[in-house]
Amino acid sequence: MSTASPHPLEPVPARAETARKRKLWLILAPALLVVLLLVFSLALFSHRTNPVAARPWSVAFSPDGKTLVTCGGPDAPTDGAFGEVVFWNASTGKKKRVLAQTAAVRRVVFSPDGKFVATADFAGSTKLLDPGTGKTRAMLTPHSSLVNAVAISADSKLIAGCSYDGTITLWDTAGSESATLVLPKEKILNLAFSPDGQKLVAGCREGNAYLMDVAQHDAPKVLEAYVGPPSYWSGVEAVAFAPDGQSFMTGGMTLRLWRTDSADLIREFHRVSGARVNCLAFAPEGSAVAGVDRDGWLALWDPETGEKINSTHAHDGPAFGLAFSPDGQRLATVCRSEFVVKIWNSQTLALLATFHRR
Repeated sequence: MSTASPHPLEPVPARAETARKRKLWLILAPALLVVLLLVFSLALFSHRTNPVAARPWSVAFSPDGKTLVTCGGPDAPTDGAFGEVVFWNASTGKKKRVLAQTAAVRRVVFSPDGKFVATADFAGSTKLLDPGTGKTRAMLTPHSSLVNAVAISADSKLIAGCSYDGTITLWDTAGSESATLVLPKEKILNLAFSPDGQKLVAGCREGNAYLMDVAQHDAPKVLEAYVGPPSYWSGVEAVAFAPDGQSFMTGGMTLRLWRTDSADLIREFHRVSGARVNCLAFAPEGSAVAGVDRDGWLALWDPETGEKINSTHAHDGPAFGLAFSPDGQRLATVCRSEFVVKIWNSQTLALLATFHRR
């Protein structure tokens, strides 16, 4: 009985080895493909939600002063779909929790009762987060454009969010919408509640500020918060009420103090540098108002006289975030070009600590 002869050019052992390798490849190829897909997916996820890439926008202290929260992300919605919220130990700088977000988070604030944190992002969302777990407690009605700021009333019962679509939406803590205030043709940059929760002040892109009655919804009082020719720098980025509620400040290229009851101008302040002031905050006892600007300067002014008390070049880049600790002893600042939180003595402006994000 005859048998087939091996191929004249391929010895039998070589053919067996080739078959074995082919079989092994058929077994390993699917597993290798799965590994490559996993590595690619992790790299893509890391690129989209990498917390180190989220440049800081805003900072806030918890009511007990033990926790800091910061937020960040790209300059504009078109620059990338990622952002972050970071909780820090306010004494040691140790990061308690990092929450990756799918959009740049422009503003973050603690509720006065400490039970939740509110965020505003470039995807048009306003969220309420549990500071203990980081979980989302409520997703509030989205705006049709990016949300630049969120504010919480002193009793922690009302949340306000403002958007480039010209609307201010009010919600309760359960996420139910209670009212919408409209500023036609305005792009709203920031807003703040008065200490009694009866008034809202909003700063806008074209240089106006608006003082509104929260309950009555009457026509708002229009304030000339910017003096100068229309430009990219006309925007009123900073608004803040004094602790007694009798006055409030607006800031940008022009710094002005106003009466809350009449919306009359009280006085104008001089900027430390030629740059736009991006954030303002009153000391808890009202003895000073602090501000940070686009050139990285941190300054203190006397609200009674408008005179500068102190200043320091705090950051090598545009600073947008500023907050007093509840006891008024510390100031926290963040800058767009530095991945740090800096803690300052609120009287001397001596640097007390630097918390590194990276």
